[in-house]
Amino acid sequence: MDDFTAALKSRFKAAEKLGWSRLIIRSGPLHNDLGAVQRMRMCCNAMRQLMQAGDRIIEQPAKGDGARVTIEYAIPRKVL
Repeated sequence: MDDFTAALKSRFKAAEKLGWSRLIIRSGPLHNDLGAVQRMRMCCNAMRQLMQAGDRIIEQPAKGDGARVTIEYAIPRKVL
């Protein structure tokens, strides 16, 4: 799960440098970008664990985890 957490934090920092106020991340592309194989649940858990006040889940399958989990994160992050 550390790989997913590090990748998410890197994306948060890049979005902050660009001056963005929101960042939308979908689990499928994140999972694929890291070359992960059958680690979707871990990817989704990392995404949810990094949620803070002001973040929101935009989409998720009924079963909870999957390539469609989409979260909108507030930028800048309070604590990384």
